[in-house]
Amino acid sequence: ITTDFIVEVTDTNGCLAIDTVAVTVNLLPNIDAGADVTLCVDDSIQLNATGGITYTWTPVTNMTNPNSPSPIVFPTVTTTYVVTGIDVNTCSSSDSVIVSVFRIPDLSDTTICIGDNLQLMAFGPLNANYLWTPSIDLSDSNIFNPITSTGTTITYVVTVEDVLSGCLDSTAITIEAFDKPAAEFSVETTPACEAVFAEFTNLTTNASTYLWRFGDGGESTAINPSHTFSYGGNFTSILTAFNEAGCFDTVTFNISFGSFEDQFNLIPPVVFTPNGDGINDIFQLEIPEPIASCTNIQIFNRWGSKIFESVGQNIAWDGRTTAGEKVPIGTYFYIIEINGIIKRGALTLLE
Repeated sequence: ITTDFIVEVTDTNGCLAIDTVAVTVNLLPNIDAGADVTLCVDDSIQLNATGGITYTWTPVTNMTNPNSPSPIVFPTVTTTYVVTGIDVNTCSSSDSVIVSVFRIPDLSDTTICIGDNLQLMAFGPLNANYLWTPSIDLSDSNIFNPITSTGTTITYVVTVEDVLSGCLDSTAITIEAFDKPAAEFSVETTPACEAVFAEFTNLTTNASTYLWRFGDGGESTAINPSHTFSYGGNFTSILTAFNEAGCFDTVTFNISFGSFEDQFNLIPPVVFTPNGDGINDIFQLEIPEPIASCTNIQIFNRWGSKIFESVGQNIAWDGRTTAGEKVPIGTYFYIIEINGIIKRGALTLLE
């Protein structure tokens, strides 16, 4: 498009002069870099630009001649190439072409706990064929997401074929196999006045950290924890053991406690013979030592006089008064209070 511009100039004497200048605006060149293409890994392709007389391509990486209208490119990844063309009027314009390289994403190495299953997953186009090698311990070697149950460290290679382009690409994944822990524990319980005290012994092998759930809302991460349980409940204690590979194992143990009174023999003896022969020489309750702190014993003679008392401890009565005097053969009476439970009865002392 050409346009004439006219200028009129008048000087101080009133004289007039006229001149004309023609300005031509050229159209930009129609530079065409060609259609987008797909390339297989390690292949090359020749580009072809038109619409100019000189050309400059960018980026120049993996390109034979960036100033040629038809350079050969061999990219390793999908690349957008931009070409700038100049025509005979020195006007310039640009266009781009995308060279897609068929490449599947790399897979990250991982671990498996022996005895578990692990799902693998390769990423390819919608229309693709898959081949996993070796096929050992795979559920299906011709799908994108097979499941492996390998019990040994192994490297799988997956090859993906793009059905439309015929391109192939492969990647590998190494799966390191680790043994699981073997979770095991024992527990020893000791009844106390207000609750039951439990000591857990961890017998687990091949583990480094632990999570205990005692079944009553309590938890611990100790190796050998202790815990206090309420009377009159059923509890399922669970130990989950973990090793450094992230493998774990779980074991459970059911613990049941009746009422406080169900835990002991709270029926006192009715006869004892404190004659020093080592047989039935003392009057004493069969209760665990921690229960002694809430145990009170009183012994009375037939006239109601208190002759022996033990407060806050399960002291055996040997047939003597609190002052140490030996009492005669006969019938005596006791009042025993254990954690609020009161037992009353008669006791016969014989030689």
